[in-house]
This record gives sequence, C-alpha cells and structure tokens, in this order.
Amino acid sequence: VTLLMATPFFVSVHPSVPAKSVKDYIALAKTRPGELTYASSGAGSSQHLNGVVLQQMAGIKITHVPYRSGAPAIADLIGGHVMSMFATIPSVAPHIRSGRLRALGIASARRSPALPDVPAVGETVKGYDMTTWYSLHAPPKTPREIVMRFNAAVNAALNDPETRRRLTDDGAIVQPMTLEEVAAFFNKEYERMGGIVRASGVKADQ
Repeated sequence: VTLLMATPFFVSVHPSVPAKSVKDYIALAKTRPGELTYASSGAGSSQHLNGVVLQQMAGIKITHVPYRSGAPAIADLIGGHVMSMFATIPSVAPHIRSGRLRALGIASARRSPALPDVPAVGETVKGYDMTTWYSLHAPPKTPREIVMRFNAAVNAALNDPETRRRLTDDGAIVQPMTLEEVAAFFNKEYERMGGIVRASGVKADQ
C-alpha cells in the first residue's frame, strides 16, 4: 500500500570495547579477526544482515551471536556478554544517554535529521546503507481503487505535522510514497537484499 517509515540502526558497543568511532571499530576488527562479537534478534534478521554487509564492505571478520529477540540481546550487550550490536535507535537511546552503551554511528549512508551529531557508517564505509523500513500491505487481489484509498489515507496521516514530529523525534525517517514509487522501491530492495543474502549464504531462523 505504502512505505511508512525507515529506521536506521545504531552501531552500539559495550563501554569496555576500545573503539570510539566506526573507523576504530573496523581497525579493531582487523587486528583481532573474529574476536569482536555482535548480537542480533536472530539469524537472518536485519540486525544480522547489518553485520554481514559491514564485513563484506570493510573486509573484516566479526562473530555473530543470534538471540531469540532483541530484548535479551540488548540486555547481554549492556551486561558485557557480547561486545556490539546493530540496534534500533529507540531501543538503545536510553542506555546510550546513561553511559551503559556507546554509539559509534548510524548504520546508514547519511546522518539522521534527529541525531545530526552522530556520524553515519557511510561516511567511513562508502556505499554502506542498511536502514530498515516498515510498510503497509493489502492482500494481492485487493481492488486497486481500495488500495489507492488506503494509500492516500495513510500518506495523509504520515504528513500530519504532529505525527511526523513524534516519529522523527524517535529517529524515524517518514517516507510516504505513491503506489508507483513504493513498487519501484520494493523491486530495488528485493534485488539489493537478495544479492546480499545469496552472496553471504545467510539462513533465517525457522
């Protein structure tokens, strides 16, 4: 029906990790191949793929530690049982403000308007952009006129100033689209992510 919003991940580390930036993190991974660990909410998750792509593009080796969901992964990151994680901004922002975690960057090509002081990973690793996104769908045989009505209604809600403010305050990027724009976006993303999955051999948790 439409794209709702995109949400970049924080590249977050436990304070014991001697890295203050994405550049430091990559350098550390190169000197200690496979020793740096990163948590995710499960094999094949977007968090897992964030690390897979960083390894491919930066030429490093970091060890993936899958969990059943994001909450226990973040808890173990705070506890120092894993060293890093690609986590959504709302889920780790309170822990970063408290000093229990350190944010190295945002896993996207550009900085977030809500967090302009936090560097984007794409500033260090050119072409890196693993922003995740959320979309609204209807059954495949839904009449086009009904889909168009849903598209117009949802886009109007997303363009409401108060709705937009609340979402962007949490680090989201609001991206209402026409039916043609969202179809083109999906085709591009399926091609891009399909290539990543095929090249890496990643398998999703059952």
